[in-house]
This record gives sequence, structure tokens and C-alpha cells, in this order.
Amino acid sequence: MDRFTIIISILFLSFICQAQSGSVNAIAFNGGTAHLGNGEKIEDAQIVIHRGSILFVGKNGSFDVERENKLNDSFFAETINTEGKHIYPGFIGLNTIAGLNEIDALRQTRDYNEVGSLNPHVRSCIAYNTDSEILPTLSANGILSVEASPRGGRISGKSSLMRTKAWNWEDALIAEDIGIHMNWPNQFNQKGWWANPGGIEANEKYDEQVNEIYKYFKEARAYVQLKQPETENLRFEAMRPLFEGEHKLFVHVNSARTILEVLEFKKEFKLNLVLVGAKEAWRIADLIAESATPVVLGNLHSLPEYRSDDVDQVYRNATILQDAGVFFALSLAGSWEVRNLPFIAGTAVAYGLDYESAIAAISGNAAKISGVDNLGILAQGNRATLLISNGDVLEMKESTIEMAFIDGEKIDLENRHTALSKKFRTKYKK
Repeated sequence: MDRFTIIISILFLSFICQAQSGSVNAIAFNGGTAHLGNGEKIEDAQIVIHRGSILFVGKNGSFDVERENKLNDSFFAETINTEGKHIYPGFIGLNTIAGLNEIDALRQTRDYNEVGSLNPHVRSCIAYNTDSEILPTLSANGILSVEASPRGGRISGKSSLMRTKAWNWEDALIAEDIGIHMNWPNQFNQKGWWANPGGIEANEKYDEQVNEIYKYFKEARAYVQLKQPETENLRFEAMRPLFEGEHKLFVHVNSARTILEVLEFKKEFKLNLVLVGAKEAWRIADLIAESATPVVLGNLHSLPEYRSDDVDQVYRNATILQDAGVFFALSLAGSWEVRNLPFIAGTAVAYGLDYESAIAAISGNAAKISGVDNLGILAQGNRATLLISNGDVLEMKESTIEMAFIDGEKIDLENRHTALSKKFRTKYKK
């Protein structure tokens, strides 16, 4: 390349950089109610996002956008009037198979259940399908990130926190391999199926299955304690971050008695443990709070465990845990069902849970349980992942999500549902 060509190239790049420096790289949302995701809210709020992060959160008018535009050469903002609107942090769907499952009836579209029983080395993130038709329907309801979690076996594998809008799984990745999922044995099993239940029978192999778990964890711990193992064991190597406190153990368990056994298991191995599902956690909420064990509650839109329980018991579970001081988040375990997560939180509010606590249960609390500090809460320095709603987002009849941003980038909320709605609304018009 000759000298003249180099000079021309430098001048051209300089021109491009100057042109880009004058483009909009910030947005100021002025007015509206900001629900921060940590149990607090700000009426008539102002939120400024800049280059993918939240620059300012406070009362409307506190941040002078025009002055900043003039004084700061690297700051060029547009303003959006959000008076009468609601601003929320992006919601987080914990314990889901969204992105790992497309059509329930087609085995080739299900990629969440690995062969075998003990698979701590399996990583869900590499199977995450960003081209899924399901993920855009989640984004349109405010779920902007999900914990893609494996299923099946005794130890299912590792989950990761993923964006619901991205080009590929690497771009979607927010937090890699946040924890290992394990299914605790059931003491009692339901016979038949949900449409034709056949009663309950005791699991005669329960003690044997629990002993197998203890044996496996003791072997894994002994392996990790070796300075130089003679033979590398990939499954035990996958458990190493668990014993070193870097990963969490998500234990899927429901009955009160088995939850107590899981809490003893936590003490034995000194694990950073999270209870998942925990349908009967309300019965021993004080003990769970005392153990400082977080809970990811399962679907509140379900029947209670026993016929003797109140029919609305499950709806009140979140309130009971809140009153006992348990740190918890709300979840839906499926794939397409996850789009209803805000309405699950709305049900909890209808049965006694504080509104801002319900928002935190699907945003800030969920992020903290995932081990991510800069997501789920509208605060300075956090990721600019948020949504603007016309109406209460927990009320399906009142709310419409008008805009959503992931890391400061506005995303398209169109999806197959909205396309079909437009099609059939206009199909028969003359």
C-alpha cells in the first residue's frame, strides 16, 4: 500500500468516526412511574441510558439532557416522553426450557434432557436456540432474559442466563454456567396421569436414592480435594466449582419433609444451594429463612399438594415466604408458558404480596439468585435492560408493552402471535 493510499484511508476513517460521534447514543425517559426492581418505585421518574448502561435514575428534571448534549462531546441523547407510563426492569424467567424446546410433540425440537442420570457436565447454553419462535413471544411480555435449565435424570446439568433476543447463543449469553440442577427423589409418587390420577403410592426406593446422592457427592468432593488426580473425571471436574463456592446447586424439591432433608444435605456439604419448585415451602418458611436458603417458587397457577389444603393455598405461597423473611423469586418451568410470568406475579399481588415485591420477584431477586449483580434493577451502572408499559404490566387486560431495550438496544416486539392477530383482524374486512 503506497503512502497516498494510507493517507486517504486515515482521512476516510477519521470522517466516519466524526460522523458516528454525532449520532444518538443515549436516551432519556422523562416522566412515568419507575418500578426499580428492588422493592422501590419513583413517581414522575427520569431514567437516562447511555451506551448500554443506565446513567441516571431519579426524579424527572434532575438530569439536564440538553446541557449534557452541549458539554459532553461523547453524549448525544434523544428524549422520550413516558408520562402516564410504567417503566420496569426486564423480567427474568428462572428455571425454564425456553430456547431449549420448540414443539413439545416433536422430539427433534426438544434439547433439554440428556441421556443418563448423572450429568453435571452438560451445559444448556450451547443448545440455546436464538431462532426459536417462542422467545419473541416472551420478549413481547417483558421477559428479556431466561435461565435456560436442563431437565431429566438425577443431576441434569448446568444452567445459564440468556437474552431472549440475540444472533446466536454466544451473543445471548449473560452469565455462563451459573449452577447445577439436581432432582431430589420423591417420597411419594402420583399414579396415573394428570387427567386420570390414580392415587399416591410410597416410593420404596427413596432411602436408597438419597444414599446414592450422598455417595456421589462424597466421591466428587474427595476428587476435588485431590491436588493431582491420577485420572481426569469430567463429571467430577464439572462439580469442582460447586464445592469451591463458584456455582450454585439448584435442587428441585416440593414436599416439606424432603425440603428439610435438602437443608440437612446443604449443611453436610456446605453448598450454595437454591430450592426450586418448593410447593410446600410455606409449611416450613421459618426454617428456610433461618437457613438463608433462596427459593425459586414454581407455578402459582396450580392446585395445592393435598386435598385437605385450601384451594387457594398455592396463590398465597409467595406472601407467606415474604412474611417469613425468605428471599425468593417467581418462575414458570416450561417454554412458551413463561410469557405468563408477569400474570403469575399479579396473582401473588391479588393474594397479599406487596406490588413492588412482586416486581422484584421476577426481576431483581431473580438476578441475584442467578448471581448477576448488574441486571434486574433500575440503578446507575446496571445494564440498560428495561421495558415501557402502557398500564399495569401485571394485569393482562390493562397493559401493553410499547418498548423494550436489551443492553440499551431497542428490540422489535413483533412475533408470530402479533402477526397472526393482525392477519385475522383484517382477513374478513372488505
